[in-house]
Amino acid sequence: MQTNEIKTGRCYATAENQHRKVTRIDGGKVWYETYRADVPGTWKPAHAADAAPSLDAFAAEVTQEVPCVENARVGTGG
Repeated sequence: MQTNEIKTGRCYATAENQHRKVTRIDGGKVWYETYRADVPGTWKPAHAADAAPSLDAFAAEVTQEVPCVENARVGTGG
């Protein structure tokens, strides 16, 4: 995805169906929580607070925006 498509409060999926909810974008870095869409559970921080990935890296890893619900699966419409 393009970096300008990544927005705080929205959710994105990777090719491996890992869903990521963006909690903050600041200084070219992205803080997010994650869960695997095929494993029930709760959103969890994806990285240490001081190890947020760059916006470029985050955008390169996600393939599409998805609903921010735990039972959403890529390609099923949520």
